[in-house]
Amino acid sequence: MAVGCALAVDLGTVHTVAMVGHPDGRLEPLLFDASPLLPSAVFAQPDGSLLAGRDAVHAARLAPERFAPNPLLRIADETIPLGDDVPVATALAAILGRVAAEATRAVGTAPDRVVLTCPAGWAERERSVLAAAAESAGLGTVLFDAAPIAAARYFQRLFGARAAPLTVLDLGGTAEVSVVFGDRVLATERLAEAGGLNLDEELIDHLDRSYQERDSVAWQRIRAPETPDDRRARQQLVADVRAAKEMLSRTPQATVHVPLVGVDAPISRAELEGIAEPLVGDAIEALRDALRDAGLASPLPGPMFLTGGMSRMPVVATVLHRELGVTPTGVNQPELVGVHGALLGLLARSAAGGGAADPRRARTDRAYRLLAQAEQLARRVSAPADRAPAWAHLAAAVARVAPDRARQLAVEADAVARATHDARFRAGALGEVMAALAAADLPELAPMASAAARTVLAVPDPYWQVMALGELAAALRAVLPARAAALLEVAELVVEGMADQQQRRDGLLCVGQAAALVDPARAVRIAGYLDDPDARASTLASAAVTVAAADPDRGAELAAEALRCARTQATPNTWVSVLTYQVLTGGPRCDPATVEEAVRIAYGSGDPVDRAWLLACCAVLTDDAGRAERFAADATAQTRFDDTDPGVAAGIAAAARLLAGPLPVAAEMLGTACARMVAAAAKGRSDEWHLAGVATVLADLARLLAGGPIRPADMWS
Repeated sequence: MAVGCALAVDLGTVHTVAMVGHPDGRLEPLLFDASPLLPSAVFAQPDGSLLAGRDAVHAARLAPERFAPNPLLRIADETIPLGDDVPVATALAAILGRVAAEATRAVGTAPDRVVLTCPAGWAERERSVLAAAAESAGLGTVLFDAAPIAAARYFQRLFGARAAPLTVLDLGGTAEVSVVFGDRVLATERLAEAGGLNLDEELIDHLDRSYQERDSVAWQRIRAPETPDDRRARQQLVADVRAAKEMLSRTPQATVHVPLVGVDAPISRAELEGIAEPLVGDAIEALRDALRDAGLASPLPGPMFLTGGMSRMPVVATVLHRELGVTPTGVNQPELVGVHGALLGLLARSAAGGGAADPRRARTDRAYRLLAQAEQLARRVSAPADRAPAWAHLAAAVARVAPDRARQLAVEADAVARATHDARFRAGALGEVMAALAAADLPELAPMASAAARTVLAVPDPYWQVMALGELAAALRAVLPARAAALLEVAELVVEGMADQQQRRDGLLCVGQAAALVDPARAVRIAGYLDDPDARASTLASAAVTVAAADPDRGAELAAEALRCARTQATPNTWVSVLTYQVLTGGPRCDPATVEEAVRIAYGSGDPVDRAWLLACCAVLTDDAGRAERFAADATAQTRFDDTDPGVAAGIAAAARLLAGPLPVAAEMLGTACARMVAAAAKGRSDEWHLAGVATVLADLARLLAGGPIRPADMWS
């Protein structure tokens, strides 16, 4: 790790998480034994040394009396009993030492800037204990960031800053409710008995009441352990209860083995929610108290954000909406919210003190923001045929910065695609999955591609089979070119056997478009068979992009021929295809007459999406800087004309803006489009297909932001 890297750490009651910021702008969580969650546990070995994390949990089976699962709860004390009394700072230093060692191992050397999160209500004494622990762990002098401020910073970066106080509900091992405005905590309430640890105890109480009669003596040994065997049993029960609680966020039922009693106890999600609901109610009362302390009143003045592992439980959002009339916002990994926000704050302070911020860091930061938005949208899509491509594009987007996460998403996308009941939609979804995997360059591609090809060849309807074959061939062109060419051979043979003339024309167009990426010569030949000028122009223009990379002169010839075809049928859609490909080839600019013709067609189009794309292309192709600026502005303005699906026009117009302006501008516009799409969906004005589409575009743009310059192939995909 080169000089200039930063580290943020959140030492929580149950888990510790950390995130590093690299000089090139990448932000990534540290992994401890392949997980971002390090148990905040310590164990004293016979020689007096301390183990931390999973090592401590494992060793505790041998001597549970020397184990502390939640030492942070003892921060107000002087010592912790671990067989012998150990200073609290020493125990916490063991955990932070594990973080420091992992950071050094993962990135090369020790970080030069460190920030720790802490509860907003901590006094100076608690901070000083944690600071001493950090120094003892080798982290040097650290900065502190109040956890609710860090969380608010992350969410504001993710969803945009708002000029209103917001609330942060942290449901970790313990609970904290805070009202935040800017970089100030207006009020905070901490609830030691409303978080995940208390929920674990409530679940154990529920099991005790249900199975007390089986063996009351055994239950007493679990409730008040005195011997090492009793403590081991207690530790095992707590671990199983916690695992069941987490499992019930995903499945309707789980089973807990109760040691000593010897029973396998089923627990349903309904039972868990019934136990958890009063705890959420306590948090709501604390929130009302915090609002009163801040001089505010219900309804909430701004948004509510959720952090902490317990916030994953569906009942949390349900009760908050029912009692407060608000829909809280959470993320997929709520444990990382605070540490991510703290790192953003540390990097911002460093940039302010050290001159201009690194533009690479700004791009990467924006990419992470877009990825988070994309994942949120993708999770709202239930239809497998729509959800699979969104997951696949997310896999491609994160492959550069988090390959393990990319593989996980890719495998999930493949599984979701195969869950599609309709063979034609399953084939199409698999094609998009393969395209995303090809972009991510993941090793899982080859076996998945073989399975996808078998699925496509099994589609009974010739028309849909050709569509799927073309899509899959285009997806595999970069990594498996021979297989892609073979699939096109099959597709063309299927088209020749079609009796319906309209289906035959559509099939030829599909094969031609795919061939333009795989085998341009085949695409040019197929274009000669197409009697529709629009289809012929689009196919020739597609081939021009691929050919121009190796033979610019031949590419220019094909682009000119495509333009001649477009002039025979001057529809906006035809001109969109031709001008877009002309931009992507990077060839000579159009002559003024062509630009004027395209501008006339653009302003005469009744479709705001076509109008946006054409104007964006004209902004690139004209030699007049003033007109280029006006065309780009008009392209952006088209979003306001689509009153039925505002996010669709906003997203496509923003993507068109990529052709006419700097990438960060387009990224910001796509973020706005994402927010508009969510609002439209909430009002019933948009469906899941549109949500999946916006998630896909956001993921693709994030990949470009994180991966460097735009290439024509990336732009068109």
